[in-house]
Amino acid sequence: MNRMIPAGWETKVGKGLKATEYRLTVMTYNVGTLHGTKVAFGEIVKAVEEGGVPDLLLLQEIPNEEMVVGIARSLGLGYHVYGSYRAHGKGYGLAIVSSRPLVNAEMHYLKPYGHAALIAEMKQDAGRVLVCSVHLERVRCLKKEKDGFRMSWKEALNLLRGEMTGETPRSGAVEELVALLNAHSTERVIVGGDHYPVKAVLDIG
Repeated sequence: MNRMIPAGWETKVGKGLKATEYRLTVMTYNVGTLHGTKVAFGEIVKAVEEGGVPDLLLLQEIPNEEMVVGIARSLGLGYHVYGSYRAHGKGYGLAIVSSRPLVNAEMHYLKPYGHAALIAEMKQDAGRVLVCSVHLERVRCLKKEKDGFRMSWKEALNLLRGEMTGETPRSGAVEELVALLNAHSTERVIVGGDHYPVKAVLDIG
C-alpha cells in the first residue's frame, strides 16, 4: 500500500478575482496477495483507516465488485466504479472509490498481456478531474524472492538501461496509458496504482 498523499490545484474564479484552491487526499492500494496470502477484507479497511480515510481510494487486484461496495460502505465513501480484466490467465479487478461523484468510467486493456487501467471523471465544484487506477506488468525476466529480486550490479544496470531506452512490454503499456490520458484533454489528472517497482537485493562482490 502506498501512503496517502495530498493533491490539489488552483483555479481562477473570474477575471480579476483571487484564485481558489482545491485540495483532496489520495491513497492507492494493491490488495492482492502478500507473500502468497490473500489480504482479508477487514485488514484492507483497517489499513486504510489507520492512514486516515482519503477522499479518493484507488484499488488494484480487487477480486470483485462486492468487496469494493463493502469497502466503500465501511469507509463512508459514497461512490465507486469497478472493472475486471484477465492478465496471464488470471482474473483481476480495478476500482476507484470516492467521496465525490464519479462519471464516464472507462476500462482500458493494455497490450500485450491484458493488464489494465480504469479511468473515470470525478466531479468537483471547480470542474471534473480525470482519475486513473492502473495495474502494470512486472519485469518477467526477474525471479522474485521473498525479500525482493536478487541481482548483480551488472544485471541491475542492464535492466535499468533496457527499461529506460528499450522497447519493453512495460514501456509500451506506459506509452499506451499516457496516450489514453492525453486524449481527454485535461490538465487535472490523478494516476495511482501498481506500477510494479523493483525492490532489488544487489549482490556486492
